[in-house]
Amino acid sequence: MIVLCLMATATYAQQAKGEMAAKVHTGMTIEAGALQGIIGFEYRVAVADSWRIAPNFNIGGGRGLKFLDLTVDAHYVFRAADNRFSFYPIAGVGFYHTWYKVANFKTANNRIFANVGIGGQYDLTDNIGITAEVKNAWMADYNKGSFLVGCCYKF
Repeated sequence: MIVLCLMATATYAQQAKGEMAAKVHTGMTIEAGALQGIIGFEYRVAVADSWRIAPNFNIGGGRGLKFLDLTVDAHYVFRAADNRFSFYPIAGVGFYHTWYKVANFKTANNRIFANVGIGGQYDLTDNIGITAEVKNAWMADYNKGSFLVGCCYKF
């Protein structure tokens, strides 16, 4: 609680309306008790001061499982006093499709999910930043956690 209070006093919300960025990311997701690799693309658009929408597309898999997801996340951006670091809570909804194959058994599933998480970005230059995000997605019959690192280019 003390850490959150200190962070709140050292930051302020700022994301100018109309700012855009493209991001590529990679990471790991924990699904069905196993680690899966993930890679994806995200496009960020600031729709109001401090608020941005971030549609993203991810693919991944491992151990007979392959998946893709399409997600639309909302971020509320807080910038640190030095203006190079920002962090943002994440909330979103998405569509999740899986293919699973073991020996001669094959199956495919579609799910709708909701996710929440937190992310951070450090700007290396005015246009390039590195990011890290942790998210958890809830589906009808299970959930999955993800850790992503990436690089974004701001327009």
